[in-house]
Amino acid sequence: MTDFSCVPGTPQSSNLPLLAALAADLQDAGYTVDGVAAFLGEEANAALGRDQLVPAMLACREAAAAGTATAVAAAVALWLVGESVPVEQADEAFPRTGAAGLRELGLAEKDPAAPELLRAAVDLRPYEFETS
Repeated sequence: MTDFSCVPGTPQSSNLPLLAALAADLQDAGYTVDGVAAFLGEEANAALGRDQLVPAMLACREAAAAGTATAVAAAVALWLVGESVPVEQADEAFPRTGAAGLRELGLAEKDPAAPELLRAAVDLRPYEFETS
């Protein structure tokens, strides 16, 4: 088994099936560098790269308002923009893991101001690397 950080409050889990479910959910959501860029569009993605969150936040809100919120929109809102999302949206976006699994893994928590919402507990960003 992998040794985890001894830092108090560090997200960790030895629940390998739940971790596999999360990996599958993130993959299916398209929560990758390219998937996020495709969802946000060139300008909002470039702004996010400069730590300007408003264009990405607006893209997430527009998708939700139009009824076209996707799993990648939920992930972007939650982990990249820092917006709380409805628990039911998290359950739909991450069907294997669900909001309860995200909480169990320490990746999200109920929003104390609005218990029907889930907020990020960590900064979880997609990354890419070259294998060649």
